[in-house]
Amino acid sequence: MSDRVGIMRAIIDALKIKCLTNDEVNQIMRERLSSWNDENLRKRRLRYITRLEKLGLLKKRGNKYCWYIYINDLKDQEDYDLKLLHSRKLIPALRSIAGINLPRYDVEQQEGYVSEADRRILLRCAEDHLRAYPEVWRILEDYRRREYEVERERELLCSNLMGSLRNEFSKESIVEPRKAKGNRFVVSTVPLQIYHHLLYGSPRLPELQGDEVWFGNVKVAKGSGLPNRIVEFIKRETEKKVANEAVMRIKKIQHEVIEIRRGLEYEIRKLILGIQSSIPIIGGCEICVRAQIISDPF
Repeated sequence: MSDRVGIMRAIIDALKIKCLTNDEVNQIMRERLSSWNDENLRKRRLRYITRLEKLGLLKKRGNKYCWYIYINDLKDQEDYDLKLLHSRKLIPALRSIAGINLPRYDVEQQEGYVSEADRRILLRCAEDHLRAYPEVWRILEDYRRREYEVERERELLCSNLMGSLRNEFSKESIVEPRKAKGNRFVVSTVPLQIYHHLLYGSPRLPELQGDEVWFGNVKVAKGSGLPNRIVEFIKRETEKKVANEAVMRIKKIQHEVIEIRRGLEYEIRKLILGIQSSIPIIGGCEICVRAQIISDPF
């Protein structure tokens, strides 16, 4: 057996037991490559880890590498009961991933208190199980990718609007709404409000009230000479071609996100109904009762 295969199998065997840090992986490798310096060891470790990641057999979580390939054979009734109980514990997390909300009166809402820290762990575990369903995982990744695109476009548009606001009112105090006090200021939320106006038509265009300007229900500026300037600024920015084109792109992506989410909700509802019909979820996670490798990749 070559050193490469031997070392990778040693890493895999260790990962079956627990997640490993870089230092722990280095220690496993150093037992076979004792004469190597730290830099060469680092490069070799990176190659091995990358190889395992490309094979879909390893996942980095925080500062640790974790092994998440599991068998799903049910050996006996006790094993079946444990897997089903575990699956039912994941139902709230599965609903959360798909954005499924229960009515307030639904008895299933009374599932017991779960701390925020435990909720995050359960969400992570539910996601790990979803990796065993390639089509569901593909939809989930697509959904999140498109949501990220919406956020990226929004941040870019608001950043550009903020740049214009600072240039236009370089001699004024641009403050957060909670600090909007005194006789002269412009609030920093104007770009976000312009974005909402372009996207939803709300809030309505700003209104003058003496030496104040109100945009929706928010006072966005106050001071002698400022009202007309801020109104003109908002009007000019909402009419810019680049801003309206950005909003059109966002609307298009949002429509796609809605359609993708419907598909995701449908698939996860099927999984939940299966669990409720006593069909344990397949795959595995870090709190599963037992985890083992299903095949040798070499």
